[in-house]
Amino acid sequence: MTFTKRLIYLSLAGGALVLVAGFAGWAFAVVAFILINLVLPSLVMVDIVQTPKPEVFEVHRELNTKLSLGAENDVEIIVRNNSPIPLLVSVTDSVPEHFKHTLPMEAKWIPAHGQEVFKYQVTPMKRGEVCFEYIYIRYLGMYGFIQRQRRIKSDEKYKVYPNMKALTDYRISALNINMFLHGIKKTRRNVQGGEFDSLREYVQSDTYNIINWAATARRHELIVNTYVPEKNQYIFIMIDSSRVMNSEYKNIKKLDYAINSAFLLADYCTHGGDNVGLMVFDSKVRRYVAPGKNNFDTIASNLYNVEYTETSADYDNAIKTFKLRQRRRSLVFIFTELFNVDEALRFANVINTHLSNHLVHAITIKDPRVDEIANMEIKKADDVYLKSAGVKLVGERDKIRAVLKKKGIMSSDVEADKLSLEAVCRYLDIKRSGVL
Repeated sequence: MTFTKRLIYLSLAGGALVLVAGFAGWAFAVVAFILINLVLPSLVMVDIVQTPKPEVFEVHRELNTKLSLGAENDVEIIVRNNSPIPLLVSVTDSVPEHFKHTLPMEAKWIPAHGQEVFKYQVTPMKRGEVCFEYIYIRYLGMYGFIQRQRRIKSDEKYKVYPNMKALTDYRISALNINMFLHGIKKTRRNVQGGEFDSLREYVQSDTYNIINWAATARRHELIVNTYVPEKNQYIFIMIDSSRVMNSEYKNIKKLDYAINSAFLLADYCTHGGDNVGLMVFDSKVRRYVAPGKNNFDTIASNLYNVEYTETSADYDNAIKTFKLRQRRRSLVFIFTELFNVDEALRFANVINTHLSNHLVHAITIKDPRVDEIANMEIKKADDVYLKSAGVKLVGERDKIRAVLKKKGIMSSDVEADKLSLEAVCRYLDIKRSGVL
């Protein structure tokens, strides 16, 4: 329990009143002093006695046990007042480290035997398991002279996953995936390895090799086959968690962008009817999930607490491990970072040596700030050196892409904000092309 500013101000006002009364005579000052020292303490005692104890409150937190990295997550704290009088209550929460939040919340009057909901948002900036340890409530006494508080232990565990909200925001949606795979977005050419879907009338843009001559003879008009990409194929996602993925953009590490993208890509592949697998590696293989259908939850549980490391990536070990465990031809997405041509050559040689029967797509994350520097307008002498460095970095990344292309490895170098969409689009393009 603490005393409020209201009591302090009244005490000061009482002292001033005694001084003023002293100018009218010492008798008035004595009377004023006695009255103030009788009335004010009495009111305080009444406030202490009549103000309900903190135990009259029931408090609990409403928060999804699976939080989304880098996205706003709503938190609700529900406070019930079981006392017979309304109380002015303020609430705060013990937010974990690495969380942005919108605290403090405004105080609210909670009616007698009623409840109020206090809302705020948190934005996790780091994956893993976290704990919101305590909820704190404070409330004024009936007359505002005292303030009581209570600390409620609330040590529920919460898991910060890759951005689960983006599953809704970024999806062309499971419905659209099914539309794509079931032919509403059918390719009009014969897809190598594609599955027959239906017949339709010939249109001018169709090629002759998809004409169904038997159906044409029966109907006496040109009829063509339509195809959809084959299902039940193998998609494997590899994530480099070494030190090269520790650089940040908008306060989020490249590794987290890669994990978010892998999370979304796995969701798309699962909805597309394919078998999805996962590997996380640095100098060692840290996580491995064998390809399978409907194992999105398994992949998610292996991604949410991947640790940042300071080791170098051992591509040779990771690729050999994959080759040993996965014999079937697969589309392999590798999220990594390559800083120079020599690294790109080593990476490409490992891929071509061990994964010649697989289809590999490397995805690297570029920083748009480098492009801005390379294209900046020179205004002072220092800008010359800065622009020169930016141009050199952009040129190096172009050379890396050229090396990978020459070695027959598909690649994308995209901004962090566009990484998830790029991965999904490449998956759809490759599926539609039928090259897998």
